[in-house]
Amino acid sequence: MTISNENLNAIYSGNDSTVAFPTVFVFENNSEVKVTLRSAAGVDTLQIESTNYTLTGGGQPPATGTVTMNVAPATGETLIIERDMPYTQSVDYVEGDAFPAESHENALDRIVMTLQQLAYSIKRALKAPTGVEYTLPDPEAGKAIGWNSTNDDLVNLAVDSGESIGAAQYEEIFTTSAAQAAGTIGYQLTIVPTNDNNVSVFVQGVRQNRSAYSYDTSTGIITFNSEYPEEGDTVAVVTGEILGTVDIPNANAIPYIPSGTGAVTTNVQDKLREFVSVTDFGAVGNDFDDASDAIQLALNYAAESGGRITVYLEPKKIYKLTKSLDMRNMDRVYLDGNHSTLKQYTDNTPTILFGVNATGLQRGGIENLSITYITPQPLANSEAIGIKLWKTASSIFRNITIFNAASGIYQAQEGITSAIGDCLFELIYIYAFSNYGVYIKPFNTSGTQNYWSKIYINGAGGDVLEGMHLENQEECISSLNLEFMNITGIAALSIGGSGQGIDISNVHFELITLEATHRGLMYFGTNSINIGVCSIHNMDWDIAKSATVYLITFFNGTINIGALKLTDIDKTGGTTVKLLRAYNSTTNPAYRVVIDTIQDLNTEIDSYGDAAAVHTTRTRIDAPTKQVVTYSSFVNPNFWEGWIYDITLTGNITIDNPLINTRIYDQVATMMIRQDATGGRTVSWGTSYVISTSIDTTPNAVTVVRLIWDGDNWREV
Repeated sequence: MTISNENLNAIYSGNDSTVAFPTVFVFENNSEVKVTLRSAAGVDTLQIESTNYTLTGGGQPPATGTVTMNVAPATGETLIIERDMPYTQSVDYVEGDAFPAESHENALDRIVMTLQQLAYSIKRALKAPTGVEYTLPDPEAGKAIGWNSTNDDLVNLAVDSGESIGAAQYEEIFTTSAAQAAGTIGYQLTIVPTNDNNVSVFVQGVRQNRSAYSYDTSTGIITFNSEYPEEGDTVAVVTGEILGTVDIPNANAIPYIPSGTGAVTTNVQDKLREFVSVTDFGAVGNDFDDASDAIQLALNYAAESGGRITVYLEPKKIYKLTKSLDMRNMDRVYLDGNHSTLKQYTDNTPTILFGVNATGLQRGGIENLSITYITPQPLANSEAIGIKLWKTASSIFRNITIFNAASGIYQAQEGITSAIGDCLFELIYIYAFSNYGVYIKPFNTSGTQNYWSKIYINGAGGDVLEGMHLENQEECISSLNLEFMNITGIAALSIGGSGQGIDISNVHFELITLEATHRGLMYFGTNSINIGVCSIHNMDWDIAKSATVYLITFFNGTINIGALKLTDIDKTGGTTVKLLRAYNSTTNPAYRVVIDTIQDLNTEIDSYGDAAAVHTTRTRIDAPTKQVVTYSSFVNPNFWEGWIYDITLTGNITIDNPLINTRIYDQVATMMIRQDATGGRTVSWGTSYVISTSIDTTPNAVTVVRLIWDGDNWREV
């Protein structure tokens, strides 16, 4: 065989459970594999085959194998498996015999494996750079090997007191006395450096922090400041060349030269001050000490310095707050949470105030931050707001999570003076709120778009007024998810205003219930609304809450929806689901509603709703129909006759592959398989199905299987 595997060893960390470890290298004989267990303290113990482990694999031709330990290596231990071949040659060629090709190739394999082993050993050896030659001196007890004074050869150097180590360093060795261990006397150097920057102290071989000891340059005495070495400990003091006193300039005197054509030179101090850490002002992220004032001081400094400054929290900390952080009237100040959390301990109090509450303009942003209240805030605590906004523009709000607030993001003012435009809201996650997930009214009357991307609003199953409420604004929303809430106000998504345009690429609703007071799952008015895809999934609408559920309520505007998808909708107690509701149709008629595609695969829409005073266009409905199939012992489903395939079994059945022309990539089909009153009927599936659901054979039972064509198979979803 050929040897293409260059692996020579395998190193594994123990975890108290794993016992089987691949060798990853090839070998012939078990005796050529060495297994070592290294303890957490770094002590190596050679493992013995049969006693400590078993070994399988290897052989002729050489192959990899597996070491199986009798006891799993513990956490903190390291298992080292390496090839350890003898440097011998055992192949004998007999003159006149036929050429032994197999034995010859085996010998070549062993040569290569020993060369690999030798090369690995050389890699771990001390080596001189190319062109440098030296001779190791004969061993001498108590001596260290080092370069001579001309740096061209190695010599034995004494390490006792005052002996030169190389050309520029000196070392003195002390054995700690009882008086030194008590701290009553220090360690007197025989060579006294005049600069304490050139003194390094080691206790029992461990280098000491500079704060642990003091050095008197006039007397040459080392004294320890608090924790003294124990009696008998070895203290080594290494001193370097006497460099004298070095004048260190202030940071504002050191130039900072950026790269790039036209870059302006500044100084190190100004460059460092472009970034402010709340730690510099005393903030501690331990979820115990109140950090409110310290963080506010850092924000104030950034604003007083003219802005264009980012204030950073320490990474992954929890900062306790007892009051609001006020970022109002701080133009171009940014807060970067560094993936830390602001935990608000005071009820009914905003966590961050942002924007201009007077004249002027504020730009800036908040990023990488989690905001949480120590207890969930009820609807009555209307001021418990994660981020309370005033007038702002060209600001960034990115990667923000808000928990347990009454409202996640809420605008404090109404009116044109509070307009906000050209802002980016991205990766916003709002969870467990009681009032509004997002409330902006009016947000922007100037016609400048704001951009929303990847917005997740989850009510944690509780009562909320609305998920998202926008008015008087022109917005671009690329992805919006509204989930797990009971709407007690107007709608899950409410958009209205003064004729501005709203573009939504994708909006998804899931696990939302509606009280009788609702005006619709979606409520639109006096706007031009364009939605690419609207999906409504996994709902349980109960007649006890609302006898009629309206999906879309509209007035005085136009709505264009590319695709409306409904799946997994339960209607408890006979709730009626209507697609459209013309609210105030007499005085405020909707101009036009266009829905290109409606996919209600379970026929969840009972009525397409009000038509009064509205021009509604439905250009097509994607396969909402259900086909009821007469039983036969062998069927080939034809989904073109209906993507809901309903069949009652009166005997066993083979459901063979659907017709080929129904294979539409990403298309969903639903099979409703019913048992008759006898039950016990079995189903055999064709080869193109990938299904895990078992057919319920109970009399009159119904099994629902949803399938999607993934390009190769009809796969259950």
